[in-house]
Amino acid sequence: PSTTATVSATAMRERKSMTSAAIAVALTVAVVLGLGRYTGFIETWPRSRLVGWLGRISYSLFLVHFPVCLLINGLFERFAPHSPEIQLGGMFTAWIISIAAGAVFYRQVECRFQRWFKR
Repeated sequence: PSTTATVSATAMRERKSMTSAAIAVALTVAVVLGLGRYTGFIETWPRSRLVGWLGRISYSLFLVHFPVCLLINGLFERFAPHSPEIQLGGMFTAWIISIAAGAVFYRQVECRFQRWFKR
């Protein structure tokens, strides 16, 4: 058999394997969500105030996290040593600053627009 045919057959097997895994994950998520809905867990889930707060600011966090991560990554790349421990600290720093920036954005932008649209 030719090398191209072997590579193609291997790629097809890998694609089929990945598709099967994706279907298994989707089915598992559907079953978990279905059970959560059936038991009433989904309706009462965010019992933690922290989880509820993160849920409220999640869109603002989504909007600001990428620029924050780019900025922190650039700073750590330029000024910090390239050791795994230091770089892990950079990831943690980006995570904390992203949450803080998301909270500020939520309060200063998203809440104001929500109040404005309710008028």
